[in-house]
Amino acid sequence: KKSDNSYILQLILEKKFVVKQGNKFSAETLSEIAEQIFNNISKGNFSGPKPKDSLCRPFYFVSEKELEVYAKLKSLKYTKRKENAKIQGLLDKFSKNPDIEHNIVNAFLQL
Repeated sequence: KKSDNSYILQLILEKKFVVKQGNKFSAETLSEIAEQIFNNISKGNFSGPKPKDSLCRPFYFVSEKELEVYAKLKSLKYTKRKENAKIQGLLDKFSKNPDIEHNIVNAFLQL
């Protein structure tokens, strides 16, 4: 069974992109990717998913909040993912910076 986020991904892909059979897509959002990168870097591991990897990530630069708003506007069911509480706690310390997720990913891409 597809997750709600995968269903939303499928709808967007079918409307915005030519979807070819056999393509592998990930519904990972900017929020998830920033969390992964921040977690890796906090452990001294400077790796993470990149937009040009073999797995297509059309939401690479789309935050969880943006995807949730889109789902509401289109009256689609949306289930919020479970966040890493430890990493989110650290990111919350930067709450004065609303673009923290974009900044983490963009800094990582410059490595």
